[in-house]
Amino acid sequence: MNLMVSVLAAALAFSPVNLTGTWAGTIAQKNEDGTYGANASAWLQLQHDGAKISGRVGPSSDNSHPIENAYLAGDKLTFSTHLVDPESKEEMTWIFDLTVKDGSLEGVVKARRGEHSWEMRTSMSRIK
Repeated sequence: MNLMVSVLAAALAFSPVNLTGTWAGTIAQKNEDGTYGANASAWLQLQHDGAKISGRVGPSSDNSHPIENAYLAGDKLTFSTHLVDPESKEEMTWIFDLTVKDGSLEGVVKARRGEHSWEMRTSMSRIK
């Protein structure tokens, strides 16, 4: 039984996809009425070596932050990042829940700063 559980866990963690590279695209905030606001730039650089995924995320390479808790299961990539809001000086947490789909990363980003939270959608393609 323990061997079967170990084999199943290893199979679920295995992904033939290698996400190493630089990704760029857009991110847009969800409005209260369910529509999305204007697109802003999104940038992501990943290093993917087996089960280890590291990298940086932000609007550009010049304005990016380290990713944390990155995990890939099949076609689902999740990670978070923390940063300090330059205006309010409050810590912000962003949680990315992405799907690897036809050479792109698409999904939902949830952010929180103090008591304020919001949701965004993002779509990025590998640029190198």
